[in-house]
Amino acid sequence: MKAKFNIAMIGGRGYVGQEIIQILNDHPNFGLVKIFSKSSAGDPVNEYKKSNLNYSLLEVSDINLEDAIDIREIANLKMANQLLKVKRKAKQLSLIHI
Repeated sequence: MKAKFNIAMIGGRGYVGQEIIQILNDHPNFGLVKIFSKSSAGDPVNEYKKSNLNYSLLEVSDINLEDAIDIREIANLKMANQLLKVKRKAKQLSLIHI
């Protein structure tokens, strides 16, 4: 896979969010570019190693629901990857809500 995907994550402070951050650390084609947390807004995302990120407070203007993928609705990761490929053709940012 040669395509690169920019990922924005909502709710990355819990166990599942932290696991996804670890997966993104090891994946060559996925990069976390934005992460939202109401309780940790402004704090650094120490677990993410590819770049320096801070948790942000989610604003309505940050969300384009047409580009959002709710990972809880995708049981098959292969299907999730296919959806991301389709989304990437239209936009450069994929939003995953966990």
